[in-house]
Amino acid sequence: MTPDPIPLWTHIHGATSHFPIALMFVSFAFDYGALLFRKPVWRTVAFWALVTAAILAVPTLLSGLTGQLGWFHVTAVDASDHLLPHRNAALISSGIIVPLCLWRVLRRDRLAGREFALYLAILTIATVAIGYTGWLGAYVGKGY
Repeated sequence: MTPDPIPLWTHIHGATSHFPIALMFVSFAFDYGALLFRKPVWRTVAFWALVTAAILAVPTLLSGLTGQLGWFHVTAVDASDHLLPHRNAALISSGIIVPLCLWRVLRRDRLAGREFALYLAILTIATVAIGYTGWLGAYVGKGY
């Protein structure tokens, strides 16, 4: 049996990276859907999707940085044209998602009026940012 040519951190990063991206799109869809279709219970789905996305962003970032920076005796990957923009986009999007989640948790999901409108605007930016991060990540995996 031949050894796996893909390092463990790469498997972990690949396995964890899709969930925060998908969950941010779920949170976005359910928050806007709750507003458009007047379904307040949908905000609960959006809330928990956001919380889960923020939690899963941590192992995704750590596994990505492990591979890029060579932490824990891991051989660092060669930098491609898309690696640094991918890393920077990941740090920015996670830097928006985690505080956004904390804001909603600390307010006990009782955002209303202008506060909720501001939240939705930032959620839109975060969702676009994490989508862009994933798009760049696909190019990193292909090596160009």
